[in-house]
Amino acid sequence: MPRVVLVDDDASIRGVLRPALERLGIDVIGEAADGIEAVEVVRQLKPDVVLMDVQMPGMGGIEATREIKASYPFVQVVFVTVYDQPHPTRSAEEVGAYAYLLKDSSFELVRDVVFRAAGLKQELELKARRA
Repeated sequence: MPRVVLVDDDASIRGVLRPALERLGIDVIGEAADGIEAVEVVRQLKPDVVLMDVQMPGMGGIEATREIKASYPFVQVVFVTVYDQPHPTRSAEEVGAYAYLLKDSSFELVRDVVFRAAGLKQELELKARRA
């Protein structure tokens, strides 16, 4: 079961996403309301996957992902945002995010991406231990 941290400045979005993902077999182990809090929560909980909003007050998702990946390169970040423009997608790739989803994506699609991202994390950790 993938261990996930939800990061979004809108508590109502976290409130909808958390129970939906838990019903689909995902263990939501923590939440954060901005990028600064996200970096700290990831440090404490070491999830498999972070579902990260891009636009947040203070530290946004791009910068938070950059910091998370610098310290925890195997943790996979999936951006979940309302933006449907090329710029955030390009920025997501530049900081090493696993995927970029729109907030109106189906819960099943989010679930599938989370499971694939968690599988990649496990694969990368295994390769690193063998090296």
